[in-house]
Amino acid sequence: MVSNTRPRNQQRHPLHLLNKHPRSAVFLLAACSALFFSLLIHPRIITGTDYEVAQDGYDRLAQGLLHYGTLSYYPSTFPTVLRGPAYPAFIAALLAINGSWYPQSVQCTQALFHGCTALLAYGIGLMLFDRKRALIAGLLTALHPYLIWYSSKAITESISTFLFTAIVFSAIYLALHPRILSTIVLGATFGVA
Repeated sequence: MVSNTRPRNQQRHPLHLLNKHPRSAVFLLAACSALFFSLLIHPRIITGTDYEVAQDGYDRLAQGLLHYGTLSYYPSTFPTVLRGPAYPAFIAALLAINGSWYPQSVQCTQALFHGCTALLAYGIGLMLFDRKRALIAGLLTALHPYLIWYSSKAITESISTFLFTAIVFSAIYLALHPRILSTIVLGATFGVA
C-alpha cells in the first residue's frame, strides 16, 4: 500500500511561511486582508447607503486633472487650492491606465501600500528588537482594522501611513548605519511625503 502523505518530518506546519519567509508572509497577509476587505466586504457594507468611496472628492479632482489638466472638481473647470495635487494625480494615473475599473484599481494599489507598510513595520522591529517581536509588529500592522479600512477608501491615509512608516524606517536605518546613501534615502522619503 502506497501512502499519499509525507513522512512526519517532511510535513509542513500551517505557519510554515511565517517561519521560513516572514517578510513574504507579512506582506501577503496585509495585502490579501486589505484586498479581501476592499473587494468583498466593503461593497456589502456600503450597499444601500449614501456612502461614497471617495468622500473627500479626490476622484472628481482626478477627473478634473484628466479632462482639463487642472486641479478642479469635475465637472467644474474652476481650479481649487483646497487639496494638494499628489493624491489626485495618483488616482488620475490609475484612471488613465484603467478608468473602467474604478474604485477597485485604487483599492488594489492601496492594498499593496498596506502590504509595504506592514513590511516596513516588520523591518523596524527587526532593526530594534529580535525576529519574534518584528514578526508581531508586522502582523499587528497587517491586521490593524483601521489600516485595512483605509485601504478600501480613496483617501490619503493609506499612502500617508506608508510614507510615515518609511520615514521612521529610514531614520532608524540612518541612525544604525550612518552613510551618505542612507541620508539621501531619508531626505527623499521626507520630500515625497
